[in-house]
Amino acid sequence: MSRPMKKTGFRQGIHVTSATQKEAIGTRRILRDGREFTYCKAGASALLVGKLAMAAASASVVSNKACPAIAIGDTQFVFTGDSMTYAADYFKGGFFIINDATGEGAQYEIDASTAVTAGTTLTITLVESVRVALTTSSEGSLVHNPGMATVESATEENLPVGVSPVAVPIGHWYWAQCKGLANVLISGTVAVFDMIVPGATAGSVKTVPDWASATDPNMPIIGQCYRAGVDTEYSLVKLIL
Repeated sequence: MSRPMKKTGFRQGIHVTSATQKEAIGTRRILRDGREFTYCKAGASALLVGKLAMAAASASVVSNKACPAIAIGDTQFVFTGDSMTYAADYFKGGFFIINDATGEGAQYEIDASTAVTAGTTLTITLVESVRVALTTSSEGSLVHNPGMATVESATEENLPVGVSPVAVPIGHWYWAQCKGLANVLISGTVAVFDMIVPGATAGSVKTVPDWASATDPNMPIIGQCYRAGVDTEYSLVKLIL
C-alpha cells in the first residue's frame, strides 16, 4: 500500500543536513509561509546555499531490460542489467516501470534495493505487490527518486529538483526548496515576472530564452522572477517545481 503524506513530526530541520537519513526520500514539507521542500540526498559533490540542484540522470544500464518472470502478488525479484555499481537502497523511493510488452504501463514504488559493484544483478523489493504477471518478454527499468544523488549541473536540460537553503556536504541528506519564494543564484539579467529556467552556470537560473532563436529550447520552467536580479548575484524566484 502506498504511504500517506507526512504532515508533522519531522526529524530534521530545514537548515540542517545529516549524514544519516532521517526522512523518506521525496518527503514533502510545507511551511506556514507557503514554501515547500522535498527531502533529498546530495551526490558526489557538495552543494552550495541558494543554488539549484538537479536530479542525477537515469542510467542506460538499468533501462529497458528484459524482466524475469514475476507472478501476481510478488514483491521481490532479481533485476538484471548491464555492468553497474550502486549502493544499497539507491533505488529506494524510486520506481520499477514496465516499458513494453506484458504489463506495460505499470509503475511500482521500490522499497529496497541491494548493493552491487561492477555486477549485473541486484535484488529489488517493491512497496506493493505486482498487479499484472510479467514474462521474460516484458521490458522494465529501474528509475531512482529524483532526490537521490542530486547535483549542481551546467546541463540546462536536466530535471531540476530544488534549491538548497543551506550548504550541503557530499552525500548528506537535506531539504531542497521546490515551491515558494527562494533566493537563487542568477545568470544574466532577470526582470520581475520573467519565467525562469536553469542557467548555463551550474546551480544558477536565468530568464527563459527566446524560443525562436535559442540553440536548444528544451529547458524546464522552474518558476517566475519575483525580484529583478543581475549576473552572479542572488535574487528571489517563485519556484513551481
